[in-house]
Amino acid sequence: MKSSFDDFSGDEEATIDLTPLIDVIFMLLVFFIVATAFVKPQFEVNLPEAGMAEVANDSEKSCTITISAEGEIFFDGKKVETENLATELESHDDQTIKVFADELAPFKSVFALMDEAKKRKHEKILFMVEKKRD
Repeated sequence: MKSSFDDFSGDEEATIDLTPLIDVIFMLLVFFIVATAFVKPQFEVNLPEAGMAEVANDSEKSCTITISAEGEIFFDGKKVETENLATELESHDDQTIKVFADELAPFKSVFALMDEAKKRKHEKILFMVEKKRD
């Protein structure tokens, strides 16, 4: 009986097909990119610039509030009237609030948010800004 080893001549090189390995690595890469939570505003806002900006810690539980240049407030993607802001904040008591306020947003809207957060004893409010370029 002849085995497959008898057919192997010394001139041929043994190779390993790397295609399945590359496929698995690509799928893992896609998974981690999709699974990563990116904190972004609900729509395009022009953030104010600040010279002392720091990078926010993304490991904490947070909610996102976006304030448009017209003063509209969006809480985690849905539009909220100023009167209903307290209800939304109550349901996120233990979370950090990340505020994306347009540089032209009326102070009235920003102040309403800060006032309600203070009433609810939110301890951590982060205002997102663009770092000034030197």
